[in-house]
Amino acid sequence: MFKGMTARTILRVAVALLAFARIAHSFQQPAVAAQKGLTGAKSSVQTVNVPDLTWFSSQTQVDRALQPLRLKGVVVQDGKWPPLAVVMSQSPAPGSQFSPGGQVTYTVGNPQASLSVDKSQTNFALTLKPRPRADREFMATVPAPRYQFLWDKEPGPELPAPYASHSFGKPGEHLVSAIAHVMGRDLASNTLTITIAPNVPPAPVPDYVVTLQPETTRLESGRREFFSASLEPNPPTRSKVEYCFEWADKTPDVCDRGAAAPHIYSIRGTYQPLVYVRVNGGPPIYSERVAVTVGLPQGTIIALIVGGILGALVGGLSAHKISKLLRPRITPHAGTADLRIANPGSLTKGPAVRIGCVCPPPAVTLIAPGPVVKKKKEASHA
Repeated sequence: MFKGMTARTILRVAVALLAFARIAHSFQQPAVAAQKGLTGAKSSVQTVNVPDLTWFSSQTQVDRALQPLRLKGVVVQDGKWPPLAVVMSQSPAPGSQFSPGGQVTYTVGNPQASLSVDKSQTNFALTLKPRPRADREFMATVPAPRYQFLWDKEPGPELPAPYASHSFGKPGEHLVSAIAHVMGRDLASNTLTITIAPNVPPAPVPDYVVTLQPETTRLESGRREFFSASLEPNPPTRSKVEYCFEWADKTPDVCDRGAAAPHIYSIRGTYQPLVYVRVNGGPPIYSERVAVTVGLPQGTIIALIVGGILGALVGGLSAHKISKLLRPRITPHAGTADLRIANPGSLTKGPAVRIGCVCPPPAVTLIAPGPVVKKKKEASHA
């Protein structure tokens, strides 16, 4: 671009460009200032706090509170203001940020005082609608709120808070109401009826007697046995009666509303169970202990008896056979005609011995002892 131009020419062009830039900047400054001015104007718009209108009793009071803030009040009830009415509620709520020129709507009506009581029928509370205002400026124009409770139409002392506690000593129906002296008005509450039941002394507890009865006092081990309990006299209707059985064999007690319970004794022996009863959660009432004897099951006993008898019979037969085998007898000696006594050691010593003889085969003839035997022997030698 600067080719062929002299240094003086180049300097003149640079001066001209600088001057043009200054002129353009001077035109831009007012636009920026104007933009800043608009932004500043927007930021200068302020909001106001919406005042509390509750308890105002006339349109004039509402206007005096809103007009200095350039706010307009609009009543919801078509502009009507009932006698003795006050502002009950408003929108926006008191303390809200709101732009000037806006509208604040509100409702009017008669203030109310509602009395309530807790479950104990001794603590009472009075609720006001609308709630009393707390701003000092307004409260400086009216007397401080005071509350008075009436017990059976008899007024009590004035209180600074809408709460009171009271108990009636006599049974029957009692009337309770309250009066709220608030915002220059006397507001009567609803009336509550408190019913006090007469003090009826509790019925005397009878002397109960508890008895434990097993099915039998001779029980069998391993068998399910039943025990029953009786309570005399009978407890009142709808009484809660609990029976607890103590088995005296180191097993846990069994507690239930039933008057009977089963139990199994696993070990033979003598036990002394008992039962104790609670009526309506009262102290336990114990029975006397009952002695029960736990033995073998009947089937086991019969089996043992039969086994003993059979064992005795088998043992007797075996002994008889053995005695027969051990009994001395005379038998012929093999290969000879001699007679010998079998088991001679079993002979009983005494003045006489009875010897039984086993008969030889038909070819052998028994002879009398003594010389005859000798002859037989000699003949056999011949």
